[in-house]
Amino acid sequence: MKNISISMFILICLLLCILGIDKVLGLNMRASLRTATNPFYVMHIGELVIFYILIMMMFVRPFLDFYHKRKGNK
Repeated sequence: MKNISISMFILICLLLCILGIDKVLGLNMRASLRTATNPFYVMHIGELVIFYILIMMMFVRPFLDFYHKRKGNK
């Protein structure tokens, strides 16, 4: 329970920091909340490509290991 409460406290602090920075930059509250809750709105193409490559590496590697292990058992 302590870990969850610490994680929630850190999340709230970081979200407040993000909202404060967006307010200083001159964004209204709606745009600030949208960028804070969905970071894909503010990502550039290069960042999205790297993100998708990392996600694919996370899923493809275990699948290939499972496939090679299963193929080796036959």
